[in-house]
Amino acid sequence: MFAVFLASTALSASPACVTVFDEVDAKIESNYVARALYAENAPALAAAAEANRSVYRAQASGIASDDVLECTRVLQGYVRSHEDPHLFLNATPALTEADIARRRAGAARIALPPQLLRQQARSATGRGPLVGVWAADDFEAAIIPEADGGFVAVVVDTDSDDWTVGDIAARFENRNGVAEAIRYRAEDRAPIRTGYSIASNAILSMAPVDWGRIAPAPGEVIGEWDPRNPRRPRFEMLNADVAWLSIPSFSPALVGDSLQMIADNHRDDILGAELLVVDLRGNHGGSASAIAPLDPFIMTHDAREDYQPDPYSPVLLSSPDTIRYYAGIVDRMQPGLEQSVFADLVQRLESNPGSLVPMLTEPAHIAFYNDARVPDDLFDQPTRVAILVDADVMSAGEAVLLRAGRSTRVTSFGAPTRGSIDYQNVLMTPVGAGDLRFSLGYPLIADNPHLPVGGFNQNGVPVDVPLQGDPESWPQQILDHYNLR
Repeated sequence: MFAVFLASTALSASPACVTVFDEVDAKIESNYVARALYAENAPALAAAAEANRSVYRAQASGIASDDVLECTRVLQGYVRSHEDPHLFLNATPALTEADIARRRAGAARIALPPQLLRQQARSATGRGPLVGVWAADDFEAAIIPEADGGFVAVVVDTDSDDWTVGDIAARFENRNGVAEAIRYRAEDRAPIRTGYSIASNAILSMAPVDWGRIAPAPGEVIGEWDPRNPRRPRFEMLNADVAWLSIPSFSPALVGDSLQMIADNHRDDILGAELLVVDLRGNHGGSASAIAPLDPFIMTHDAREDYQPDPYSPVLLSSPDTIRYYAGIVDRMQPGLEQSVFADLVQRLESNPGSLVPMLTEPAHIAFYNDARVPDDLFDQPTRVAILVDADVMSAGEAVLLRAGRSTRVTSFGAPTRGSIDYQNVLMTPVGAGDLRFSLGYPLIADNPHLPVGGFNQNGVPVDVPLQGDPESWPQQILDHYNLR
């Protein structure tokens, strides 16, 4: 097999790599609340962050502006060195029409029949979980191994004008222990370098893009599997006693009203079950409020005896970007208590530039956000709810797990989560230009002023019942725990 990949040469004018590095670093310094908390509460982490900054800046200084992929690797490596999944850098190159035409004309292809590519993908599955046939929004791709130890995704079926069979859609490598993908953007074939991960052997995530496995069929999946919509919630009655609900995402765009529909259409099934299992494995977050339609089945008015939540006491780092963001929220809100919370916050941010500022100071505002907000109308059934998580669960998935932990009918199973909950509410901002244009995402809010001390980002959110062995056996282990079959 032979493939020619796009060279990394920039087509339109781009700034020097170190210039973009300095812009990224300045945004992190002025906006990333964890950086300020390191200085106050964790001087060793602050020193490590400064050392990493010096190392990566030196690397950026030695990269030519036309070496786009290497510059991207260094910039993303610097952002990743903060070890916070809510701090990230996505490539969003801005190309001219001439650039786009040249990229599309020079796009790499593999001229083999699609049936042969599918066969190669199926016969090489022993080479790792990447290998197989996957579905994207607008094509199917066979991922096959390359002689250099990497992997390449080749389009084998499409109904899109942007792709043809044989086009290379992505390539993958493991570089110094970091899983990296180069995904080629459909409209212009711009190479987008990003990390990748595989959840439940079924979802290939290259944020913000997900592919679903077609072949070999993922063995862990419970419920109706749609590889073109792999993060859609899935419901199945395993038997008359066990209702199983898989929620691989809390993104409003992906979940929509599906959880409300499941709660409405399967209400009698869930109420008649002895056990409801809420499977959050692979859930990368979104909005924790998406779980609301299921609250009547999960929550209880009484809290577990061992449930001792810290009062909600978030802090922010005052900066022009942060002030602009929250001032916009105030302008869009209707008058009321919640608007007064943010109006008061904006005033205090404006009065304390460059400082850590508590989000809440007024007693009424503190009471409003510290209320667990459990619905008044709860169902008595089911009496037992299992929340299943793994190391891929993060952000809103962790928030749902922590909140559900107050319920007397909930027991959590699996493995500690990813650890991306201490710093929240991501804001995206553009940096760079041309081929070196990016979107920097950073969290605005720290959960409390003592972080990183006592936070969850380092070790993840723990579970009540750790599960061992092959994750495919975890559903049966949960049933065994409750003596159900």
